[in-house]
Amino acid sequence: MILRYAWVCLLGLSALVACRKDKFEPDPANKQLPLYTEKGNNAGGALINGQVWRAYMNQGLLGRRKPLVVEAQADTLFITFDGEMQNSGAADPREGFVFALRRDGRVSFTLDSLLNLNNRRFVLDGRRHFARMDWLGNYTDYGAGRGELHVRRVQKKVLSNTNGGGQPYTEYILSGTFRFTAYRRSDSVQVVEGRFDHRINRLGYY
Repeated sequence: MILRYAWVCLLGLSALVACRKDKFEPDPANKQLPLYTEKGNNAGGALINGQVWRAYMNQGLLGRRKPLVVEAQADTLFITFDGEMQNSGAADPREGFVFALRRDGRVSFTLDSLLNLNNRRFVLDGRRHFARMDWLGNYTDYGAGRGELHVRRVQKKVLSNTNGGGQPYTEYILSGTFRFTAYRRSDSVQVVEGRFDHRINRLGYY
């Protein structure tokens, strides 16, 4: 009986995930980059020094990497995008961006707090708000990133999940654009044409 219940729950979860497949819509200006959308496609991309970077997409129900993680610590909100370079030939093409945004640490941060980011434009000055790029292929971090992060739209979606015990499933869709230049000693990295359209249902979870 327990095995049967577990199987039903797994089927329900699988059906829900199947309904929310990640989707890559190419940008006509650069078909290796995803088009900017606000559909919850779970697609993101940017140009790093002219080379294409893309956020992780669905790799199956098990062993999936998250393209977007949001975490609140003390007075800072961290928004992390994970992905990899395309056609780079590097032994380890993984790359990640971290946006650190100063917030009022006295106010607890919940999933509903994401709605406060709707249409927020953050000027990255390298101090109060900044970006960092984890250049994992070279094991090198570039920090103090200056530029802009624009969270253009945040949507809250409550989805029915009749197959998984009848409990509704709530997720948030964060869509926006970014650009910045990050630094390491005398070197720098330029990130432009950044765009993201990701779903999230919990905070600080990989």
